This record gives sequence, structure tokens and C-alpha cells, in this order.
Amino acid sequence: MTHRRMVAVAVLAVVAVILVSAAGAWLLIERKGRGSDEVQADAPLRLHLPVNAEELDQAGVGHALDLARNAGVSEIEAGAVWWYVTREGSPDAYDWAALDRLVEAAATRRMRVHLQLSGTPDAVHPEVVATVADADERVWYPPRTPQQLRQWGRFVEATVAHFKGRVASFEIWNEPNLDTFWRPAPAPAEYAQLLAESYRSAKRVWPAASIVFGGLSQNDVGFLQHYYSEARRLFPDAAAQRYFFDVLNVHPYTDGRSPDETSPDAVIDGLFGKVDKNFAGLALMKAAMDQNEGGGGSGRKPIVLGEYGFTTTAIHGVSHVPDSRRAYFLKRAVAVAGGMPFVSGLSWYGFLPDSATPPHWAITTADGRVGWTYQALVDLAAGGGPTVRLPERSTLHPGDTPIRPVIEGLDASDIAYTELYVDGVLQAEAAGPEVLWSPDHDSLVAGRMQMVVYTRDRHVWPSDIVDGGAGL
Repeated sequence: MTHRRMVAVAVLAVVAVILVSAAGAWLLIERKGRGSDEVQADAPLRLHLPVNAEELDQAGVGHALDLARNAGVSEIEAGAVWWYVTREGSPDAYDWAALDRLVEAAATRRMRVHLQLSGTPDAVHPEVVATVADADERVWYPPRTPQQLRQWGRFVEATVAHFKGRVASFEIWNEPNLDTFWRPAPAPAEYAQLLAESYRSAKRVWPAASIVFGGLSQNDVGFLQHYYSEARRLFPDAAAQRYFFDVLNVHPYTDGRSPDETSPDAVIDGLFGKVDKNFAGLALMKAAMDQNEGGGGSGRKPIVLGEYGFTTTAIHGVSHVPDSRRAYFLKRAVAVAGGMPFVSGLSWYGFLPDSATPPHWAITTADGRVGWTYQALVDLAAGGGPTVRLPERSTLHPGDTPIRPVIEGLDASDIAYTELYVDGVLQAEAAGPEVLWSPDHDSLVAGRMQMVVYTRDRHVWPSDIVDGGAGL
């Protein structure tokens, strides 16, 4: 995602762990059966968060894992960053100490770890060093030549061999459809070569290793279609090799809009074709994958939502979302993704603030305080809570009469304010347990309606959803 990555790029020189994205933080709510890449619709949801081990000592790692556990998290995301683990030495000499510390600490808590591989060392591409002054940019020039790809393959093989049986999956690069992370310009053919080298190298040392397609920024259908075309052109055995990945990763950011909101204006022409910036555009990514791989067999690969989140401070043209509303959007994203049988997981950006996670993206503070969004994770893990229902359908219309939800298990005095949404668009908000819906929005009466209650102790409780198209 452009806005989030551009912040991270400025500090990559000191970033130690890149997480299923460029050193970002994850929350993942997963529906993937153990030992299988196919979606298990009846599998329990699991929560994931990232931990940047290089910026934490042993006690800090333990505290972060315990904080994640408190939110119901059972899996941790981290990254094997090539330029960092080689520390400007030989590209084939690796320092796994920080990642080993994280993996071992996670294992003692029965938490799984996922790794992302990215970041080219200067020693691999001296021609880039000679022409690009900024070291933070050079790490995002991927291996391209046959020699560079062989070196990358050795890195992948060494990483998979070292963490075999201790790491759940390996993601290859980050957002290869953006020029921020695939410099100087994205190229599906080049990514196909990198992914093919990665897949073959990983499977040589661990045939059961799960290889994840580098998370695409938003629903970039055009890039994915071009990837398949180039993979078939370059590699006659691409189909037999499952097109060199087991899980497709997508970052379906909606730029400050609710995951329920769908707008035709959010479907744009990207560099390679259609890009759908609606959360619901994930269905197009699944259709493109099935079209190329077939509806059965390998076509049943899951899609993992490798990043999704909101900033509480406007940045790079992206609208800000208050932490309380962000907590509601988190719960809605979990619910919407949970209704998509092809989605195996949802990752949330971000968790702990660090050199690549600005405070306005994080859901905790540097001194350990937590807010609305973190509390939403705790609530999801705990289940239950107050029951909030929409009132009589006859009252759900704009007018002069306040709309008040039916609430069980919560006193009216505990409610700080209430919001009303139609098709994911905020229509009314007010302090206390009721809202007045302006007649100006009468054209939206036919949409899907939901009320949201925010309590004084920082809990978010959404109501049921009513389709306003019937009988209103």
C-alpha cells in the first residue's frame, strides 16, 4: 500500500524485520486448516500479529508475544530480510540470532511464525550501488540477472532449511506491483522469475513448505493476470508447479473507507489493468486465480489478506480514521472476510510502533498503552458481549424521530456515542444511545443498515445488519 510503504522506506536502513509487508505489523484472523493450503470453511479463526524482534531484547519479545496472546493471537508474523541478516557481508553468510530468538519464544507459547523474504544486499547488485545513492531504495531493486537469481535462490534455500518445521509459511517479496518496492518499475515477468526461483529452491529442501505470493497492493487484477501470462511464457512447467505459489496474498486497503463500502469510482485503471480498491474486489482476484488455474485442485488456493488497516492521522492523501471507528472497521473486516470462503486470513496493520510502523498506524503505544482497536481484538477473541439490535424496521428512515438501537447487557449511561451506517457509509452520529438521521440522506434508505455503539470504556459493539431494501 503506497501510503504505508512510503513511510517505511524512509527508515528501512534500521529496520530489522519486514513483516508480510515491508516490515509492517500483522493481525491475522485465519481460516486455514493445519497442513493444508486449501481453505477449510469450518476451521476456527485464528489471530496473528507481528513482532519486530531486531528492535526488541529478549524481555521485549516476550512482552510483545504476551500482549499478542492477550488479544487471542496464536500466530506471529516476522521477516527474513536478506540485506539485514547478511549485515553487509557475504550474501551467503546469515545471522539468524534475532529470528531464532523470536521463533523459540513463540514456540514456548505455542504460537506459529510466518516469514517474509525480501531486501537485496548491495553485494548482490553492484551496478545498482553505482547508480542509486540511497541505500533505502537499493534494497528494493530485486534480483534480476541469472546470477542474482541464483544468489537469491541460495538465500531462500538457506532460510527454509534453517527454519524447516519451525515456520509456517514463507512469503516472497512485498507488493511487487508497486515501484516503491519493485524498483525502478514493477514487471510481472521479473516477479515470475523471482517467484519461480524461490518456489523451486524452497521445495528442494522442504517439499511441504508453504510459499506465499508477495502481497499485492490492493486488488490488482491486471498485475495478477499478467503474472500468469508471463509465468506460462517463461516456464512451460508453470501449471505443473502450481504457478510457483501455494497462497495468494492481497493487501485490500480501502483508503479510509469502510470494508462494507463499495463504489464504482474506486475501480481504476492501473499500470497493468483493472485495480479494484473496494474490499469486495477480492472476489475479482479469486476469479482471476480460478480462471488461470481452474476451479478445482490448485484453483482452490486460498487468498490471505496480508495487510489491511487505517491511519489515525491523514498522510499522503489517505483519510484518517479515529481509533474508535478503526476498531469498528476491524470488526467489520473480520466479518466480511469471514463470509468469503476463499479467504484464509486477514492481517491488520499495525501492532507495535517501531522504526517502520508510525504511531498513527499502530494499535498500541510505545509505553504499552492500548486503545480501541486493540480492545476490539480482545473482544473478538473473547466472544460474547452486549447484544445490539436495530429497532423496528418502520423507524429506520430519515426524519425527526431519533433512532435508538435495542441493547441488552449494557446500560444507556455506559454509551459514549452511537453511529448509523448504510452500505458502509456513515449517515448519522450523536452522543448517547441514539441518533437523528437527516432527511438529506433519504436516497440511501434502501441499503444495508447497521448501528454501532461505542462505550465509555472503549468497546465497540456493532448491531445486526438489516437490508433496508425490503419493506422500508
